[in-house]
Amino acid sequence: MNLDRITDLAFQESPEAQYLLGINKLLNESEQYEGIYWLSKAAKSGHKVANYTLGYFYYQGKYENNYSKAIYYLKRASNSNYPQADYLLGIANYFGHGCPVDLIRSKELLETALQSCTLEQSEIIISTLLIQNIITESVDKKLENIIIENIHTGGNSTALRKEYNVNRIQRNQKLVSKIKKLYDNTCQICGVKIDLGNSQFYSEVHHIRPLGSPHNGPDVLENMIVVCPGHHAMFDLGAISINLTSKSVLHINVDNPINGKKISILHRIEKRYIDYHNDFIFGKRNLEAK
Repeated sequence: MNLDRITDLAFQESPEAQYLLGINKLLNESEQYEGIYWLSKAAKSGHKVANYTLGYFYYQGKYENNYSKAIYYLKRASNSNYPQADYLLGIANYFGHGCPVDLIRSKELLETALQSCTLEQSEIIISTLLIQNIITESVDKKLENIIIENIHTGGNSTALRKEYNVNRIQRNQKLVSKIKKLYDNTCQICGVKIDLGNSQFYSEVHHIRPLGSPHNGPDVLENMIVVCPGHHAMFDLGAISINLTSKSVLHINVDNPINGKKISILHRIEKRYIDYHNDFIFGKRNLEAK
């Protein structure tokens, strides 16, 4: 990074240069306020990442916790279709951080963020957990400190890992590789194929009747489904299931756009595992280990 050249361009009112200069300054605590100045200029010009960065900065509260400022910048980023801004706004509306509590709006924002398939694993877990709480009308204020800690630590919260302790056991890697190859690493639920570059793609395998205690499901192809990380979390937390007869998605919220969506099923899935999922997991917040 040629800082002198970026500084010159920033003074020439280049929003991208102002953003880069602002980030550079913000990382140096002694130049924090200068960093905010340049980020604010970029944000005012409509730079969506600058708006999100300022929103996250104020929400995180590492230097200055100001929820009202956070909401202002996050809304600007959200209006520019920035999913991470939707995610933080969803949390803010859930707990009333800098805005009134609005669970309907919180759910809308978190679902929008999830559908982008760009969230980190901890963000997927939090989004799915809060949506499930809203649907089941079991709003849990004790999660507030855990989620704020997760934001402060950049997704490395030990408290969150304790709250959502999912141990995705995969005993037979040959079967996992086989089914991923069958579906070409494409989520059976949404059809998303996560491109890692260099002709590498990513997917996960969910065991419909979870492995390990207390479910003790079998490690067989008939108990597996290929999914993206977001829909893996939704299965784990009981937000979704599948209808084998119609080959479609079931969502606990019947108004969710994914409810009734046709899915790809190229291998045999045994109904008894779906029945178990429906009896013990679907519609119930499941925080047990897989």
